[in-house]
Amino acid sequence: MDNTEVASSRERLALVAFALVLAAVLAVHAGFETLFVLPSNPIGERLRPLVLAYTHPYFEQYWNMFAPAPIASDVIVLARTRDAAGAQSAWVSLTDPLIDKVRANPFSRYSTLKNVAMTLGLAALADKTLSKGKLTRAQLQTLVEPKTRPMFFDGLLRLAVFLRAGEGTDVRSMQIQIIDHEFPRFSHRFERDDVRSNNHSMLLPWVPVSRTDGSTS
Repeated sequence: MDNTEVASSRERLALVAFALVLAAVLAVHAGFETLFVLPSNPIGERLRPLVLAYTHPYFEQYWNMFAPAPIASDVIVLARTRDAAGAQSAWVSLTDPLIDKVRANPFSRYSTLKNVAMTLGLAALADKTLSKGKLTRAQLQTLVEPKTRPMFFDGLLRLAVFLRAGEGTDVRSMQIQIIDHEFPRFSHRFERDDVRSNNHSMLLPWVPVSRTDGSTS
């Protein structure tokens, strides 16, 4: 076997090896994406932390537009603060600035924060206790206490502190509001926004926070 044949054989082996590696990578990628978009199932739930770590933020796929029941609303998360003198800041949107950042740069790290804010907001809206409206004193105390408050509420507070919601630096407490904005049906597409009452708002209680260290306590 001369040098030409040896070189040709090596090239074929290299191409075969490259093809096998590429096929394996694509198979793994397709597997993760399939688990991400499939409905809840035992395998997907068991591998969910690994799947989320792989897909976020660059490979996430949402097929709501093509689903049998397409997405019908979006979630807006607002926050306001109160200082030591009791003065309240105006409501500040946590989701709108993140959406603007993602629109400017789809590969921005803010893409993950946008999904986090909306996911936490949806979790709050779906909470059976909060959805009842008026809460008992014991339920309010459970929300305020750091050790007993739901993870989604604690996550919303920490996100608001991270995004520096509100005004001033002497922040003592914070309040979160979640608005579920329902998209108008096609038959009502020409109506003005102020005519339709298609927003559902959830107001969470005031919670002590520390702006200096980002803690909520």
